[in-house]
Amino acid sequence: MQNMISKTFKIMKKEYTIKELSDMYSVSTRTIVRHLESLILKEKNKVIVPLDVVKLLEVRHNYDTSKTQEEVDETEGDYDILEGFSNEEYQEFQKRLIEHPIIKKDLEYHRKSAISHQLQMELILQNLTQRNMIEGHDKKII
Repeated sequence: MQNMISKTFKIMKKEYTIKELSDMYSVSTRTIVRHLESLILKEKNKVIVPLDVVKLLEVRHNYDTSKTQEEVDETEGDYDILEGFSNEEYQEFQKRLIEHPIIKKDLEYHRKSAISHQLQMELILQNLTQRNMIEGHDKKII
């Protein structure tokens, strides 16, 4: 019971020491330090911050991420049509985008199938025409 209360208390904590984190995740303190250092990447004298860390900064420090009028004007200049979606419409749009390659394959299959059926019908018509000509020729001979 005491162990469960201490775990609950740790979950509710807002700050942790490296030792507490290493105990909580059952890894070494060195691993925790390495993971914390990897939150920011350094490449050729540039510091690169991953998107999830950027989002954390926005939330944690209440950064204003709304676009300025100048940024809105720049964005509008890049596109001919701007359209907003409700969440339901956007989910439907994503679903259709995912289904598109599958539907495209099905459509191609049915197109080829229709061409094949058309060729088969032309062969049947040619055979019937030849048969009628042969029967007509045989009737003239008899």
